[in-house]
Formats: sequence, C-alpha cells, structure tokens
Amino acid sequence: DVLSTNTNFEVELDETSRNGGRVGYNLLVRAKESLPAGFFNDQLILVTNDSRSTQVPLRVEGRVVPSLTVSPASLFLGVVKPGEQVKKTLVVRGKQPFKITKVACEDGCFEFKPSTESKKLHLVPVVFTAPEPGKIAQNIRIETDLGPESIAACLATATVQE
Repeated sequence: DVLSTNTNFEVELDETSRNGGRVGYNLLVRAKESLPAGFFNDQLILVTNDSRSTQVPLRVEGRVVPSLTVSPASLFLGVVKPGEQVKKTLVVRGKQPFKITKVACEDGCFEFKPSTESKKLHLVPVVFTAPEPGKIAQNIRIETDLGPESIAACLATATVQE
C-alpha cells in the first residue's frame, strides 16, 4: 500500500518482477488538478510485508506551474512627482493561447492597453499617472478567456512626492 496525508496525489503501483522472495514495482505518482501552484515537498509511505522494514518513506517534490503567469510579479514604478507618467510593460504567459478579457486596478491612475489577439505571450503596456503625494500599492488583476481559475495578478508600487 502507499500512504500519504496529501490528498492531491494519485498513486499507482505496478508489479514488474518477482524473483527469489523479492518483488519489483514501478511507482507512478500523479498530481491532481487540485494541487495548488507553487513548490511542494511531501512524503509518501510505502507499506510492505517485510518484517524488517514495514514502512519505507519516499520524498515527493516538485513545482506546479500555474496556467497563467505575470512578470514581474511586483511592478515598481519608482519615485515620481504628481502628474508625472511612468510607462512599463507586463509580460503575461500562458500554457496555451488566450485572450486578455480585462485588466483592472482599483486605482484610476493606471491605464492598460492589452492586445485583443489570442496568443501564449502578451505584452501589456501600463501607463501610471502619479496622483497627489503618497505611497501607492495596488493589485493589477488580469482576466482571460481561459476561465475564472486563470487569473493573474501583480502588485504595482510607487512613491509620489514633490
């Protein structure tokens, strides 16, 4: 048997050989769709009928890449004066071609001009017009036609001062 506290794995054991009291197996571990994006480091326990070693720990580690990524994850716009404009570009990548349906930010000092094409890589121009002095920290949310689970976000920050 194979035991795990992580329910995001599917495990298959396939016997490959049997010889002289020894048995060989291929072990296949699949990540379920429910495994969240990011790094994972977990352990599986193989349960055996060997009285000297009834349980064998196996480390399972890897990285789940999200279906959509935005780069940079944190967009620093610098120290700017009120009314000054800063232009930057966000890179949005997907595993398959997609259209950007909406780019939104709560703060009205951001303007976005995404492409309407369906492709795997989008360059999204961002224009920031600095408001009155203060610190700015706003989430930019990028929605696509890939569904509600395929949303990317990045944090835009700036300091506005005279």
